[in-house]
Amino acid sequence: QGFFVTGSPSGGNIKFENDQRIFKKENTSEAVFFKANNENVATEDLIKRIRLKFQTPEGAIRPLLLAFTPNNLANDDFNYGWDAINNDYFPSDMSWLIDDKNYVIQGVGEFDTSKIYPVNIQLAISGGIEISLESLENFESDIPVYVFDAVLNTYTQINDTDFELTLDANAYSDRFF
Repeated sequence: QGFFVTGSPSGGNIKFENDQRIFKKENTSEAVFFKANNENVATEDLIKRIRLKFQTPEGAIRPLLLAFTPNNLANDDFNYGWDAINNDYFPSDMSWLIDDKNYVIQGVGEFDTSKIYPVNIQLAISGGIEISLESLENFESDIPVYVFDAVLNTYTQINDTDFELTLDANAYSDRFF
């Protein structure tokens, strides 16, 4: 299990003790930590994933994930348990933009070719950026993945070639999708 702790600038101690934990024996019908046998998992129930990589002008790398949930278990808004906020602060970065907040994982409903998802790009210095497709997971066949530039009104397919552009230092919250 994992958790986040937010501290104050002055610091302090965090103490964890066994009495803060709960012991519950798992059985096979309620198992959370055991992977299901692949024969029992239907392909249509798998989460489809698009993994992206963003490279900043400084050369830093930000991985991002867009997950399509079966049976529309998530939607385009914030979904507790599906979306992961970007808790990092990097001078230049890219994140999914949900309700004006930055996320590194966005869970949405079932895959829909008509949908686009906004990203927020913040650059501390001017220079070249790259957005690339790292992988597609659990799609029946390869799908085309695009970066849409709302200023230039262009779609760039990134399946085989990275999206590359030189930008000025600035925040771009309504330009790229």
